Amino acid sequence: MAIILRAKKIFHQNIHVSLHAPINLTISSKQVLCLFGSNGSGKTTLLDILAKLTPPSCGTLTSTESLGLLSHGNGFCEELSIKDHLALYNMKCDAFIKYGFNVKRPLRFFSRGQKRFIALLILFLQKKSLWLLDEPFSNLDAQTIKKCTPYIEQHIANNGALIFTANTKSDIAPFSQWQPDIFNVD
Repeated sequence: MAIILRAKKIFHQNIHVSLHAPINLTISSKQVLCLFGSNGSGKTTLLDILAKLTPPSCGTLTSTESLGLLSHGNGFCEELSIKDHLALYNMKCDAFIKYGFNVKRPLRFFSRGQKRFIALLILFLQKKSLWLLDEPFSNLDAQTIKKCTPYIEQHIANNGALIFTANTKSDIAPFSQWQPDIFNVD
């Protein structure tokens, strides 16, 4: 399998969070990895480093493919509609209409769970080799999580890889069919 991302001796320390030891990770196509740890353990910081949004204090990071990040915030301008956001990515509204979304409605009128699902759909529909998902199913009900499964299946089948964060075993359960590797950040 092709290597998508490699982190060697990544370490990060700042006033807010410190990764406890240098981290080595190699992510290959078709791999699913869970960054598991308690609140404040550095999971989000590590995702931001892997996404090249935060530089590590030391170590090297190389990626050979494109990646998409969905962090805690969904990255929306609440006054814009789904259609407005999709225009930024040159994407069509079909998948959103399929799930019954009014694509002309400003995002501020959607629930947190709906906004999270919309953000996931935007990521799922982009052609990125590596998905970095920070607690991806927070605020989602079981039915909505099931709607995500085909997208993840297709992504992995098409040689994609996925890294997600979790702080409880129940957060890992929706990914169990892909037998995720667990990397304990604590």
